Amino acid sequence: MWQGDNRRVFDFLKEKTFGTTAWHTIKVFERRGGGREAFLALIALYLGSYVMELLMKEAEARLNSITFDGNS
Repeated sequence: MWQGDNRRVFDFLKEKTFGTTAWHTIKVFERRGGGREAFLALIALYLGSYVMELLMKEAEARLNSITFDGNS
């Protein structure tokens, strides 16, 4: 049962990522239909600590550049 679900998740992710840079991240899981592993790899790719740190630095830079001029 779970293996079938894993395969379905992988097939869905393959359909959505094939031909993109994300596909290169998950194609290693294709042979065994590792949908869970592929999903976690995509999360690490797009929401990993490096990306989160980059987003926080961009947000801090934006907040530091904002000034209040007394008008709303």
